[in-house]
Order: sequence, then structure tokens, then C-alpha cells
Amino acid sequence: MSELGEYRAVRPVMRLTPGAGGIVAAGTPVCALVVGWLIATGHEDVVIAGCAAIGALVVARWWPGPFVALMVLVVMNGVPVVDLSSRVVGSFGIQDCAVLALAACLYWYRGEIVGDRQRRVARIVAIWSACFVAWWAITFARSVLLDGIPIRYAASYGRDFLYFAVLLPLAVRTQMPLRSVRHGAWLLMAGVVAFAVGQIGSSLSGHELSWLVHSVYSNETSGQLRLYSPLGALVSTSLIFLTAWLLVGGASRRRVPAVALVTLLAVAVALQLTRSNYAAIVVALVTGVAVHSIRGGAFTAVVVRVAMAVLVVTVAVIALGAANVGNSGIGGVAGRVAERAESGVSAVSNSSGTFGYRTNLDGKMLHVLGSQWPVGLGFLDPTVHYVAGLPEGAIRNSDVGVFNALMTMGVIGALLIYAPLLYGFVALLRAASTWRRLGLPERRWIAYGGAAWIAWALVGSWNLGVLFSVTGLVITALVLGVLAQATAVARAPGSA
Repeated sequence: MSELGEYRAVRPVMRLTPGAGGIVAAGTPVCALVVGWLIATGHEDVVIAGCAAIGALVVARWWPGPFVALMVLVVMNGVPVVDLSSRVVGSFGIQDCAVLALAACLYWYRGEIVGDRQRRVARIVAIWSACFVAWWAITFARSVLLDGIPIRYAASYGRDFLYFAVLLPLAVRTQMPLRSVRHGAWLLMAGVVAFAVGQIGSSLSGHELSWLVHSVYSNETSGQLRLYSPLGALVSTSLIFLTAWLLVGGASRRRVPAVALVTLLAVAVALQLTRSNYAAIVVALVTGVAVHSIRGGAFTAVVVRVAMAVLVVTVAVIALGAANVGNSGIGGVAGRVAERAESGVSAVSNSSGTFGYRTNLDGKMLHVLGSQWPVGLGFLDPTVHYVAGLPEGAIRNSDVGVFNALMTMGVIGALLIYAPLLYGFVALLRAASTWRRLGLPERRWIAYGGAAWIAWALVGSWNLGVLFSVTGLVITALVLGVLAQATAVARAPGSA
């Protein structure tokens, strides 16, 4: 099918009716008068938001893949030069507007279900979404009616979970032109690479490149500048899938640029100095290799490739440290990263440092939760419901991972969040065997990378926000949607 034919198969071309031209022409002066009145009365933000919405509609109509990529970068405040963290449109933040625009685009390009397996996957996801939305609504109603939380505050406090429940079934059903998807992937990767370069440059120089990396906050850890940004999770996600693509042989004709890209992202992840992420990445690597071996892959070959990749990354980090750039002098960058990893092992062994702090905080939260652990406490925004004994009086905290779900929606809500990942892991194992039986080895890297990524998300969920924040759950919904579509066609006859 040609690109034009493929595009028309997804969404018919819009046409104006014979009288539509006259309507548009008659409405233009009215629109001009309204815009002029808004500007004259000091409502420039509404005009800007309207123009941005129209521009976004045009981009979503003709370039859906790049539009999705752009919205993901906006959600994570990863657009270079422009810092969107404090921008609002009315009572909504730019982040929330981007999520809504992303959901609208995914819904616009929904496709027909073809095949029994795809229909089964879509039905399971739809049932899960209905259950999750229902449980979210019950929790929201409890918060408003029983605890007296204003509607706006309760909805805002738990909106990330609702976004996840809505985005995942849309991502599973979305069908966009393949060429547009490729363009979107290139755009998203460009944003990730720009962030990685900015993060490495900031860490080595000791000065924040705020025009390139929009961090939530920063501090100095082990003598190294450390930046906190939600886009860091997307760097780890890209690293996991690119590593699977490289190690399994999918990048045989693009090996040199693939190695360079994996090295760049690995160095960026190392310089994040997040010990929990280090452990999650190691577990992801071991899981990917294990799944590859269990499903008939060449164990020796992939282990050699892993060893070579680790060696290349190690040499790159040592070279950066030997360059003695800015604050990276004493001990070098490699020494600082090794010191950070070693301190993590020591903290776990002795229950000290941030590990001890998190363990102590977990105990306090469990005490506050009490017998409400099955259903949680609700969406208790600390602005109107301060909880004594907890940091800032909040039952949610970026340091406690899964407790963000337990404290708000209980064990039931936490299980609903984890369910798609566990189901996806099993589906990927089956897909890997199917692709091997059908003679499609070039697809198996998707299964290995997906299994490794799910392991990373599950392990990191103990105290990382990948499953318990707006940015993390947007990534999770899109990745699981792509993996669901890949596994849904695993048994399609004649698939290629």
C-alpha cells in the first residue's frame, strides 16, 4: 500500500461542503473582531492558547507521529530552549493540556480491530480501563463527599492515574501511517539526545545548561552536579530498547551509530547518579538476556555483546573523567559514579542514607494508612488536608514510589496499575516464541526489550516515579500500547 493509500485507510481526507466556503468567509471578520476584543481587554493568553490549539490541530491532522512525539516532550518539559514548567492555560497547566491533546490525537487515529488476537487484547485492555476508571471515580467520590476535598483539588491530586487508565486503551487502538510514526520516533529521539547531551555537559562543567535541560531542581551529589528531570525516565527507556535492538542483531547495518547512541545514553544515565535506577537497569539487562536465552536465543553471543557494550560505556566514562572537565577532576567521573553505586550497596546493607530515610518514611506512611490499606485514604491534597507526621503533610511523595498508589487508592489501585505490565510481560514471552516459530527473528528484539523495560519499571517502582507520576504514566501507557500492538499481530498469518 502506498503512503497516500495507507494514510487514507486510517483517516479519510476532510472535505468542505459546497456552502462551507461561504460560512468560513463570513466568519473570518467575526473571528478577527473577537480576537481584537480579547487582546484589548488583556486576554492575550487566551488568544495565544487558541492559536496554539489551531496549530496543534493542523499538525495532528497531517503529521500525527511528530505531534505525539512533541506532546510527549511537552508533557516532560523536554522541548529545548522553551521552559514550560510554569506555563498555564486558564486553570490547566501546559502538561495537562498536552496530555489531553495526546489523548485526542490517539482517539482521532483509532483503527478497526482486525484479527481474533488483536480483538482479545483490545477487549482485555478495555475491561481493565473500565475497572480502573470506576475505582478512580469511587476514590474521587470518597475524597469529595467524605473528606471534604474540593473537586478541583481531588481531581488534580489523582489525575495521573486517570490519565493512565484513559491513554492505554487509546494507545492500543491507535493506527497511524507508518511513515508518520517513523518521523515521530526520530523527533522524539532527537529530544532525548539533546537532553542527554545537555545533562552530560551540565554534569561535566558544573553549570546548568538551562536552555537545553529544564530540571525540576538540582544539587551536588558526591561532588558532581545532579539534575532532576522527568525526561530522565525517557532516557532510560530509550537506552533499554536501543540496547535490545543492538545486542540481538537488529542494528547489523547501523551498528556504529547504534553503538554511539547507546554509549551516549548510558553515560547520561550514569551521570544521573540515581542508585535505584542503576539497580533497575541491571535487573532489566539480566531479564532481557534471560528471556533471550529461554526463548531460543544464542546465549554466548548476546553475553559477549553485553560485555562489549559495558566495556565501551566504561571506557567512555573513564575518558570523560580523564578529560578533567570543570568539576569532574578529583577521582574523575568514573570514580564518582562508582562511589555512588558503592554507597548504594552500603546504604542497603546498613539501612542508612536515603535508603534508611525511605524505609523510615514507608513505616510512617503505613502507620497513617492503618486499616485503610485495601482502599487507601483517597486523594487528600495537602493544601486542604494536611496530614501530621508526613513531609509537607502529603500522603504522596516522590521518594516512595508504590506508596503513592497505596496511600491514595490502596492495594486495589496498586494492583490495577501493575496488572497491564504483568500481562504484557507474559504476552511478550509468547510473542517471542511465535516470532521464532514463524521465522521472524528481526522482531524478537521487541520482545526482549519490552520484557527488560517492564522489569525496569517494576523494580524501579519501589521508589521511582515511573508508575506514579504524570510523566511516568504517560510513558508507560504509550510503551505498553506499542508492545500490545506488536504482540497482537504476533500470530497474524503472513505478518512481516
